[in-house]
Amino acid sequence: MIQYQNLWESITPIEMNIKQIKRDIQEGKVPELPFFVIGLDNEKEQLTDDLNHINEFFQSCLIQADYGNGKTNILKYLKLYYQQNNSYNTNVIYTRADVDQYDIVLFLLKVIQDTILDVLISSVEAIRDTIQIETLCNNFEDTFGAIKEYSVALFNVKEQDRLKKIIYLGTGRLYTKGSFNEFELPQLTNYNRREILVLFLNILASNNKFFIFQIDEVEKIQEKSKIRFSSFLTSYRELMDLAPFIKGHHLMTALTGTSGRSSAQSLEEVNPAFYRRIESKLYKLGLLTNAAHLTELGNKLNNLLETKKTKEDINKIVGLLRGKDFNRNSQIIKFICNELNLNYTELRPLDEILKDYSLKDLFYDTRERIQNEGVFQNISRRFFDPLCDYLDASNVKYDRKAQGFQLIYDKDYDKVNLFFFNTDMEANINRLIYAKNEYSDSHLIIYKPIELDITYSLLADKEVKNVENIEIVDYLPENLMTLLVMCRDESYEFDNIKNVIKEYTLQNL
Repeated sequence: MIQYQNLWESITPIEMNIKQIKRDIQEGKVPELPFFVIGLDNEKEQLTDDLNHINEFFQSCLIQADYGNGKTNILKYLKLYYQQNNSYNTNVIYTRADVDQYDIVLFLLKVIQDTILDVLISSVEAIRDTIQIETLCNNFEDTFGAIKEYSVALFNVKEQDRLKKIIYLGTGRLYTKGSFNEFELPQLTNYNRREILVLFLNILASNNKFFIFQIDEVEKIQEKSKIRFSSFLTSYRELMDLAPFIKGHHLMTALTGTSGRSSAQSLEEVNPAFYRRIESKLYKLGLLTNAAHLTELGNKLNNLLETKKTKEDINKIVGLLRGKDFNRNSQIIKFICNELNLNYTELRPLDEILKDYSLKDLFYDTRERIQNEGVFQNISRRFFDPLCDYLDASNVKYDRKAQGFQLIYDKDYDKVNLFFFNTDMEANINRLIYAKNEYSDSHLIIYKPIELDITYSLLADKEVKNVENIEIVDYLPENLMTLLVMCRDESYEFDNIKNVIKEYTLQNL
């Protein structure tokens, strides 16, 4: 059993964190604040009790909250806590759900393969001469009998290249009959890989290496397909049923509530067997309403952002909150920051801009027309033709790298306009890193869909270089494309439409 020191107390950020957080706030974005967790006393107590036993047996929990109410904040707080307290031999691996790999066992095997393969290899080598292999595999009883030959072979392989290859047989990266024949092993199935995951986790635990696997944004699987979501929950239940055979680690999943129905209800309806197993470890995070918690939040933001407000000032801000009808904690944070005089620029709604130029009717007529024509389907491919027409008409010198990269390089102003069209965080970050490497000294403008939570503080957390030379613009791809099509089709209104585009893109196009 582990006894943690200072768990759930505030974590001091580095100076660069503060700089990016202030920039987020001043541009109206809610920054990442993984430095403290307000309230949630019962949830924190239960999580602490679970984590105290991370070196003894496998546990799992599911954190559910409406959008903007702090589920990701808890995950990232714990990641930061363990980074700064490495004496506990515990590391956090944060990932987002993959809509195309909805078997949680296969997903976790890929996470191990991609992130801690070297740790797994060194753990096999460290315990090879002392471990009784059967103790890692339920004495090869029942379904574990199918992996006996594989487990023995894993510990008999000495060369690192071959050891890596036999691990790939376990994760599924190598799966052909020929690959198994190389080791004179029977071919494993995906069903056998449930026991393989148990084996790998026990190898890590036996070498005193423990992991918290965090899977965020599980709702994306639910949004993609009810069948996929049900399959995900079934595989999750199967993993929980294997928990008695696993000697440590923790799995945390996070799910955003949807459309007025609690995720608990949805889970119970979609997969009752899974819900019965997770019910006692289902943590539902709500809106901050307690005055003491709101005061604590105000004080922590005041200290974090060094705004030097008095106790009386914070009490007044909390008093003002009582008259507000907020439904997200992120809105509360934004309000408090504004009252701390970290004022943000309130951007005008597009409808208001259109009204100023008498273009509202034309905009919505055009939007409906091109939507009916199917232009918004595969928008990432169709967007750049009207954009280039607009740049040509504006006499802009540019290079186009749309296919795969989705960017326009403005030669006149040495800036890169990088467009995101979906909420696939990892794919977007990869495109961002490519753009930064390709145009290292250029100013980078990121156009992101409003629902995609990319902030300057998140980019700093991802260790993106030179964040100071990046600007983030919130937009709806369909709206900007409509404006660009209007410029092409309604040339008599070009100047007015261009003025709308300039304000909508914060003077960047």
